[in-house]
Amino acid sequence: FLKDNKFNVEKKFQLFDNYDEIENAVKQIDLEKKNLDFLIDGAVIKLNDIGERKLFGYTAKFPKWAIAFKYEAQEMSSRLNKVVWQVGRTGKITPIAEINPVELAGATVKRATLNNYNDILRKKVKLNDYVFVRRSNEVIPEILGVARETPESTPIEKICKCPSCGSELVEIGANLFCVNTYHCPEQIVGRLTHYASRDAMNLVGIRDQTAKQFYEVLGITNVADLYSITAKDLAKLDGFKDKKITNLLNAIQ
Repeated sequence: FLKDNKFNVEKKFQLFDNYDEIENAVKQIDLEKKNLDFLIDGAVIKLNDIGERKLFGYTAKFPKWAIAFKYEAQEMSSRLNKVVWQVGRTGKITPIAEINPVELAGATVKRATLNNYNDILRKKVKLNDYVFVRRSNEVIPEILGVARETPESTPIEKICKCPSCGSELVEIGANLFCVNTYHCPEQIVGRLTHYASRDAMNLVGIRDQTAKQFYEVLGITNVADLYSITAKDLAKLDGFKDKKITNLLNAIQ
């Protein structure tokens, strides 16, 4: 149908009658995927008969007549130079590893998540170690463990205070949290950015740096304040000229 209506579709589409043929095709795609013009992390196997699809039905989110086979993510090793503690919009503190740049699945990776401090201890990761890095599902870079230590290897210290506002951190389960919800700058900026994101209100023109200026220059601390912004307010911000001001006000209103 898509081809008949002149849509540009991937030519790698095959029909099979048995499991062995499907298995061989999945393996072949794995061998060929590095030569594709786009990134993939798996192959999708579907029933081709519409009637059978109706019989299988759906879960709350997914069709039961299709399944995705995920390939193993590419891994590389790199030196861990520094750990930055990132404050999320919910107050969750995440350790982020800064590493020597490596090419993974078509992207240059310089930072990777360490998840939480317990994960750091479990993986025995230290500063200046060479660590294994993987892009999970070809999206989120993650530190898997130690490839080799160096003479400069140094334990990563657990922080006690929020790197954004200086408040004492609280440990909840495996994670550290800043509970200074309404006065922590990074939490405030994170909430503003999330509210304006495509997955939420889709307020085009409000991204991290703009949200940061909203907080630092205009004193905006909650999403309700966005709806009282004026053209005069926006004119105070770096990079805001008449057209950008008009577009942003239209998006908000």
